[in-house]
This record gives sequence, structure tokens and C-alpha cells, in this order.
Amino acid sequence: MTEYCLYCGSEIANSSSGGRRRHFCDSRCRVGHHRREKRYNLLHSNCNETPSLKRCLILELFPGAGLLGKAFEHFGATIVRGPDILWGADVRDFRSISGKFDGIIGGPPCQFASRAAISGTSAENMIPEFVRIVEESKPTWAIMENVREALPYAPAWDYVFLRDWDCGGLTHRRRGFWFYGISAPPTPPKRIGTPEYSVLASNWNYRGTSHLRGHKWLSPGRAAELQGYPDLAAKIIENQPGWKKENGHWNGVTTFSRQVLAIHMIGNGVPRSMGLYLAKYIALVEYERKKRS
Repeated sequence: MTEYCLYCGSEIANSSSGGRRRHFCDSRCRVGHHRREKRYNLLHSNCNETPSLKRCLILELFPGAGLLGKAFEHFGATIVRGPDILWGADVRDFRSISGKFDGIIGGPPCQFASRAAISGTSAENMIPEFVRIVEESKPTWAIMENVREALPYAPAWDYVFLRDWDCGGLTHRRRGFWFYGISAPPTPPKRIGTPEYSVLASNWNYRGTSHLRGHKWLSPGRAAELQGYPDLAAKIIENQPGWKKENGHWNGVTTFSRQVLAIHMIGNGVPRSMGLYLAKYIALVEYERKKRS
């Protein structure tokens, strides 16, 4: 199995070293990770109440089904979801207001860089739009999510690569998170066991890129369950435009089309466990910031 550095996310060419050394590229990455762990543990020890994001206003860009925002809502944050092409809106037309948002979260479309594209893509790199809105908004912090292959196109912010399984989730999905205004948290300790699946936007296509690791056909319900939101698939399918016959069949939009859209929206989202790990970290950072002010 491929080993990835717990600090920089790079593939480790030779992982034969013993102990924790084999989880890092070199001593620099090992020291950097330990510093993050020390800082994270200090945040924990200084927080004498349940971490919360109440009274925190967060803008979610490229929301899709809003999975990342749901994790922050779990900690009490108020989420304002920005424009999304799924609903006929264009983020390039969006202009923000300085100082209105405490934080900004979101994942620009990854198709321009992702290896999981079924047959290649001409998708535009929207990372500059995310950065533009952050610079316009001037929030206290921001988190941008994307695939590992997007690293050369990402802003020069502190970053970390997380695996859903290590965060307590059900999949081996690995994603990068870039942090504006604050340092990145440490990678969670490697969890024992091996997850069977990853949920991709293309998991509806049982004839598709089966050579990709974990690329298997999934029903919308199973995909939503693996992502940590078991009720989400039915909500997406049931609430699309059209009307339902008494015998359970849809008129207007076919059942298959509804399922494909559900898989795309769910597969593009951040799994619940990964989102909760990030939201809890931000809650600890906010608590420390308010404690000092």
C-alpha cells in the first residue's frame, strides 16, 4: 500500500524505516508534524468547555450538497451558502464584503487536476476565484479543500492532507485542506484497518474507470451512508423538479438521472468525519482567539 507523508502529503518512496519514521519524508516533515501536534494538544488543554462555533458566520463556496457546511453547523455555526453552478449561479459574479464573515470554507471543483476524471476534462481551475473572494472578504480564517494533484495550483497557505478513515470515517478518501489566516492541524494518527470504498462523483458509472482504487458502482443510499449522511440521498432524489406517479415512477426527470445527480453531489462532498475533525479544530482556534481578546 502506498505510504503518504503525514506532514506534506507526498508519496514516500522508501517506507522501510521503522516506527513513526516511515510515515514522513524526512526529519523536517517529522518535526513539522510534531509541532502541529503540540499546538493542537495545547488548544485542547486550554479549552475548558465544549468547543462551539455559535455566533460564527461562515461563507461556504462551491457548496454543492453542503456536506462541509453541515459539519460546521454541527458545532453551532451559521452557514451562508454561496452561488453554485448546480443552481444556475456563477461564483465569478459574486462580490463579497470585507469583514462580514468569520470564516470561509469550500472546495473549488477538482476536475481540472483530479486523476478520477473519467475521460479527461477541460474544466477551468476555479481556485483563483476562491482566493479572490477570501481576499475580498478578509475573514479571520478560511479553509479550501481539493485533491492532492491541485497542490501546484494552490495558494501559499499552510496545508494538510487528511484521510477520512483516519478521521473516524468509512472511506479511504484523501483530501488536501489549505488554511488561510491560521496554521493547519496535524494529521490524525493512522487508524488500524483498511477501508473498502471511496465515494467519487463517478460512482454511478458501473462501466467507468474501474482501474481506479475503490471505484465501484454505488447506489445513492450507500454513497450517502459512506459519506456519513445516510438520509441525504433520498432528500436529493425526492426533491428534484418533476412529479411522481402513484405507482412510484417519476415523470419529467428519470429516476436514473436523479440518482446520477445525487451521486455527483454526494461524491463531491467532504465526508462527515473529515468535516467534523476540521470544524472541531476551528472551534478550538476560535475559543483561543476569543479568550485572548
